[in-house]
Amino acid sequence: MSVNASPSWPYPGARWWKFDFHTHTPASKDTGAWQAAIRTPNELTPQTWLLKYMAAEIDCVAVTDHNTGEWIDRLKLAYAEMKREADAGTPPGGFRELHLFPGVEISVQGGFHLLAIFDPSATSQTISDLLAQVDYQGTRGDSDGVTRLGAAQVVERILAAGGLAIPAHVEGDKGLLQVEPGTRKCMMDANTVKAAFEQALLTQKKRLSQAGRGQAEFGGWFNKFLKAEADKRPEFIDHILCWFPEDGLQVEYSRKGDGRDFQSIGQASAGQRAAAMLAFLLAHGNEPLVLDQPEDDLDNHLIYGLVVQQIRSNKLRRQLIIVTHNPNIVVNGDAELIHVLDFNHQCHVKQTGSLQDQAMRREVCQVMEGGEEAFERRYQRLGREV
Repeated sequence: MSVNASPSWPYPGARWWKFDFHTHTPASKDTGAWQAAIRTPNELTPQTWLLKYMAAEIDCVAVTDHNTGEWIDRLKLAYAEMKREADAGTPPGGFRELHLFPGVEISVQGGFHLLAIFDPSATSQTISDLLAQVDYQGTRGDSDGVTRLGAAQVVERILAAGGLAIPAHVEGDKGLLQVEPGTRKCMMDANTVKAAFEQALLTQKKRLSQAGRGQAEFGGWFNKFLKAEADKRPEFIDHILCWFPEDGLQVEYSRKGDGRDFQSIGQASAGQRAAAMLAFLLAHGNEPLVLDQPEDDLDNHLIYGLVVQQIRSNKLRRQLIIVTHNPNIVVNGDAELIHVLDFNHQCHVKQTGSLQDQAMRREVCQVMEGGEEAFERRYQRLGREV
């Protein structure tokens, strides 16, 4: 953000702003200590509330009480009086400039909380109107009810009113992406999560494309940038409308295999990564699956205990195509059709058949065991003792 030089920031140009996007006042019924102090000498006043954020050197604060905007006008009036005193040369102790952004924390149908944050010009009435539009059914200042409208419609109403929709404490209690304890399963219905994100994305695309066509939707500089880009590259608006965030996949595994103590697959060894991914792939789905050398980075004990056993059970419900050099997978996995490949200038199928064919068994032994003599010697040294 560009600002002029000032005593607190003596350098012209950009600066950092400390912004608290989620705050509460005594208007929220769950602020226990503040509620208990109401109508006592220790009651929290709007001026005292503002001074707390000034002492923390916050530059911008969004006032986001539970389903109410009751304190917004009070805070704006208190700040205006403090600012007048400061401009007159008698600032209250601890005063520093603070920018207030009216907002609200809405309890949305489905059980999650959503912040709506507005321009500083918004008022308590702005919030009251929004709560009426989304048809909030509970007590103002409390989260004992939810909106009658679904997530997508609530986001749409917020954006239409000129607000910014932000999921509150997204991975915490009543967050949009809260997970069940000890698992990675989202507690919210998948359609609720999908609708909330997609509606916000569609509305934002519309605003960006309109700004690119010269219909101001954002701040002056950003509007000029979008318009200049659209004029310079006619396909710019099409790119905005077609854009969708790429899917991301974060894989974690349970180190002890008990469904707890998960850590990122990237922190595991090559063998652990291979075992975890194979277990995942072979445990889900009925569609055909192609595996290219699944034995890589795994010892034969794990191959037999994990891969072979899963292959045998998977065969009952799906087609498996496996490229391998490991005899355990072919023989103990009960391969039904085997293609022996050879290379002579280019790869070609040397022989096709099943393990019932004597010639195929010889090929498997030759390629995967090193031939009958090598197999017999290993058996002589290890097999009989076992």
